[in-house]
Amino acid sequence: MLPATRLLALVPSFLVVVKAAPSVLPSYNTWTSAGCYEDQVSARVLPHPVATNGGPSSMTVELCLDACFAAGYSVAGVEWSQECFCGYDIPSTPATDGRCNMECK
Repeated sequence: MLPATRLLALVPSFLVVVKAAPSVLPSYNTWTSAGCYEDQVSARVLPHPVATNGGPSSMTVELCLDACFAAGYSVAGVEWSQECFCGYDIPSTPATDGRCNMECK
């Protein structure tokens, strides 16, 4: 079994932004932070990977949110600071080890 990775899940209303230096963005359009969750490569909690403008090296939480919103999803998450995933359900297992602070590249 592969080790769990971390995913920051967001839902429409307020969000946590992780870039250059991890920081909190009070709001972004209609999105709200739902926290940090466990994810498994073999069973993604947000099953739909979405490409963002500029590709992985230009990832920001805002780009991921915009891409998921444009595709009609209600939940978005950034993983490994450069991967964007979307879905409809908030994951069920919160990550509690404090590792959800990776800077976007």
